[in-house]
Amino acid sequence: MTIYAHTGKGWLRYPPYPIRIADEDIDPYISYRLIEPGYSTYRQLGLYQRNLTTFEEQPIYENNRSFDFRDNHCVNCHNYQNYSTRNMLFHVRTNHSGTIIARDGQVEKIDFRNDSILGGAVYPSWHPGRDWIVFSSNKTGQAFHTLNWEKVEVIDQASDLIFYDAEQKTVRNIFKNGQLTGNIPAMVTSR
Repeated sequence: MTIYAHTGKGWLRYPPYPIRIADEDIDPYISYRLIEPGYSTYRQLGLYQRNLTTFEEQPIYENNRSFDFRDNHCVNCHNYQNYSTRNMLFHVRTNHSGTIIARDGQVEKIDFRNDSILGGAVYPSWHPGRDWIVFSSNKTGQAFHTLNWEKVEVIDQASDLIFYDAEQKTVRNIFKNGQLTGNIPAMVTSR
């Protein structure tokens, strides 16, 4: 591939480079959050998977088809352990808030908020071989633009890190108020 750019002095040619395509098949599925452009009421918001070979879409989770204040909630931050659907999670905000964790066919909802945790658990990262998950725990807010097409910015006013052992069902702070707290299990790959 060769790329050209037009500058004020004429055309500029960048050095050519190859693009290689793997011989292996692509992963057949992708998952994503589908949300309305305005997304101020969380209506018709969900997590979906799409088969990339047939383009068929299936819901993983949908909040509600029409706005109902009592049932209104947001879903976000879906995440998989090692790109597998065996263990996955996502977060629910506002009404029904908590973290939904699916492990080995079992589903549980956990509300990580307590007097020693800054806020809910967000932005997860699974250990590749253990049922351990590290989350940031944030105090967030939103800023709405009045003159820009970009409608909203999310602002993290404070952030900590928490550690969750899904097998032992224990949660603890590992980084709080800018300080490391206690022992952290060795985050080494074990298979």
